[in-house]
Amino acid sequence: TIIDGDRVEAPGLERQPLYAEADIGHPKATTARGWLQLVGPGIDVIAIDRFVDADNARALIEGHHIVADCTDDLHARQLIDRTCADLGVPLVTGALYPQQGLVVLLHAPGAGSALRRTDLFPGKYSSDQDGGAMRPQPEGAIEAVGMRMMGTIRSVLTDRPVVNGAIAVFDHGSGTWSTIDPPENTR
Repeated sequence: TIIDGDRVEAPGLERQPLYAEADIGHPKATTARGWLQLVGPGIDVIAIDRFVDADNARALIEGHHIVADCTDDLHARQLIDRTCADLGVPLVTGALYPQQGLVVLLHAPGAGSALRRTDLFPGKYSSDQDGGAMRPQPEGAIEAVGMRMMGTIRSVLTDRPVVNGAIAVFDHGSGTWSTIDPPENTR
């Protein structure tokens, strides 16, 4: 299921290689479904051309085996995290910032499954933390974060060992990954 209330815009094409100029103005979720069905005939892809909000989050997430959060709005990230925690749905979240990218797994079965974003990133959030993906990002960073998210999702779905709350950090400058372990009392 792809959930996105946005439409494809020209400035986003450089950081969203799934889309082409012909897609400008069309709903992102429906357009993504079309492209994915071209490359994987027989794949059942559901497109929902809506934003996740407090009124629909539970209904949109319920019944899924895992959620990949690629939003660029911190408030949406917090809502998705709370909903996944409440439903016990594993969440892989990826984010891009000016100097780094992050990938975090939360709510997978095992130690630390009750961890939430606020446990890892305490404190007040400011409005400049929203819209990180709207800033120009190095193409390699976008690919690195996407690939790391995909690997984490694959690990969860194939029951490989995973660590809830570990923060994988990609450094744009060096092109390398490092990991910040989850809080000690959750391992």
